[in-house]
Amino acid sequence: MAGSGFDHPAESGWLMHGMNAGERRISQLLALMFIVTPLLWVLDRAIAVMVLQILALVVVFLLVLQPGSFSRLDKLQAIAVAGIFASAALSLLPLPFALWEQLPGRADYAEMIRMLGGPENGWRQISIVPQATEKAIWLLVPPLVTFMAVMALSRKAIRKLLLVIVVLAVFQSLLGLLQYGAGIASFNALDRSPGHVATGTYLNRDHLAGFLEMTFPVMLALVAGLMGRHIGSRGSRGVRYWVSVEGNQALLYGLAALLVVLAIVFTRSRMGVMLTMIGLLCCLIAFSRRLGGHNVYGAYGTFLAIAVVLAIEIGLAPVLDRFTQDPMQDMRWEIYATAMQAVGQFFPLGSGAGTFGQVYPAFQIPHSDYFINRAHNDYLEWVFTAGLPAAILIVMVLYLYFRNWARLRGIAQWDTFHFIQVGSGIGIFLMLLHTFFDFNLHKPMNAVYFAFFLAVFMRNEVDRHEP
Repeated sequence: MAGSGFDHPAESGWLMHGMNAGERRISQLLALMFIVTPLLWVLDRAIAVMVLQILALVVVFLLVLQPGSFSRLDKLQAIAVAGIFASAALSLLPLPFALWEQLPGRADYAEMIRMLGGPENGWRQISIVPQATEKAIWLLVPPLVTFMAVMALSRKAIRKLLLVIVVLAVFQSLLGLLQYGAGIASFNALDRSPGHVATGTYLNRDHLAGFLEMTFPVMLALVAGLMGRHIGSRGSRGVRYWVSVEGNQALLYGLAALLVVLAIVFTRSRMGVMLTMIGLLCCLIAFSRRLGGHNVYGAYGTFLAIAVVLAIEIGLAPVLDRFTQDPMQDMRWEIYATAMQAVGQFFPLGSGAGTFGQVYPAFQIPHSDYFINRAHNDYLEWVFTAGLPAAILIVMVLYLYFRNWARLRGIAQWDTFHFIQVGSGIGIFLMLLHTFFDFNLHKPMNAVYFAFFLAVFMRNEVDRHEP
């Protein structure tokens, strides 16, 4: 796209090696992952996950075939990717039964094995439920592969994938608004959401809100980055710009962002609405003085952006009380308290990746009428199941994330891709907050979208000039 900052001829090592076809195939497979999986999720979750994993494995194969595919990963990023996979795989390490029962939290399970006549002289894997751990490891493949692939792709390929995600966000928003208006609870019989709630193809309104909250800051970034760019004198920026191709694109992205924000409201997700307000404020701070890349509209544009965002914020404030429920009314805080007890019992190795649903019921409050299979706090669940290695990796990823903000702040000239990186960083920030109160990153597609935006944000662009 002319003037959008994605067609740099030296953007990818693959292009220098004449490997356009390989990059194109990888981009197409990633697009299939993004599009097909949410649609299959409505019909059969097992099939959807299987297709997602197969496509991810093919992408891995293609990445290995391309010289320099992993050259964009710096040392710490590569360690983090390898560490996430290794921390889960550690749970499958076999140990002699006599040693296994000495591990933290295993004594009661060892006693049960003896009562059931199980072998005491054999070997057991560290995980309390190895089958669940194997499943968890396979679920890590798509997001990790997405992260590595997006780090390797060119700007042009990323722009096309970003357009796919924007279209998906618009589709999910329209579908959610239809559900709200028609009183359809969900397209999946397993969903327990009440009627007149937007869920899209998701089973849970919070998970739709999670996807949309990652996406709308990038849409606003595109609006801010495209507004007035490449327009000459100040006096010609009005009508001339808005009838141009870039003006039409900015307008469409703006309308899409408004639609997505509206859909978040009608998910009736308290966290979704709160984080949308935070995201709008972050976008205001990041973009209001950078419209068009160098504030082409001057103080007038900045004040107008402030007025628009504040008006939306004021409009959203009453929504928190009118359309949402207080999360303190549910069992989250009791789950957190009992899960922390379990963390202490299994620390430092954890109960085994992916075993929360099988292990937590032993700690669940007796009067509960529900089967709890998630901690509703991804950080807590990761430490519960993977122990100290998970805690270290959480700190490492957060360090890499905030380190990249420091790098982006040091760049004076903002091209369109820089706007996209900042928007992606804001979307990631919202998800990092949301995952304190939900399990968005344990949902396969939201984990993949998160990995996409995280890779876009963390790319270190050496050649940043726009063609």
